[in-house]
Amino acid sequence: MGRREEFLELLGGGEYGEKLYRHYELLCKWNEKMNLTTVVSMGEAVRRHYRESLFLAERVGEGPCRLVDLGSGAGFPGIPVAVARPDIEVTLVESNQKKAAFLKEATRGMDNVRVWVGRAEELREEFDWVTLRAVRWEESFGRLGERFVLLVSDKDAESIRGSRGVVWGEEVRLPESEHGILLFGKAVPRGT
Repeated sequence: MGRREEFLELLGGGEYGEKLYRHYELLCKWNEKMNLTTVVSMGEAVRRHYRESLFLAERVGEGPCRLVDLGSGAGFPGIPVAVARPDIEVTLVESNQKKAAFLKEATRGMDNVRVWVGRAEELREEFDWVTLRAVRWEESFGRLGERFVLLVSDKDAESIRGSRGVVWGEEVRLPESEHGILLFGKAVPRGT
């Protein structure tokens, strides 16, 4: 079995498997020159990066919306979300110029994705959904959207729950993860 077939089998199929495999190949190539991720073994990358991101994509409401992925880095969860959900306009936010260059290359030809180079605090837009992974939650992120879904550990969720501006609610355990969860939140209406 070749690498491509192994990747697709580990991913569990899906019509978007080919696009995600191309992203994985590009990620491995770029990761040789710069640190995009420490997880590059195929099995672990598929489980932790791709399947967890696709799990999130399934839980971001139905229908068209705008989603921002803060500190996108190697493109997780934003790129798999954009591939699996072409009805979602995804903005990948990355302040590191080299990582942003990777994201631009990785999303070439994806009409529902844009890369915004800069810090999240500088972004002056609002989105339907705000997501992040491996980025420390800042209360200022609450102004960016209405709904939030964070890929975090259950330990990190405890500290996030105390932040102002967002009412944190449902936790959904990530499949195949001992401590990883999706933490959902909703913005507190301004003026309350």
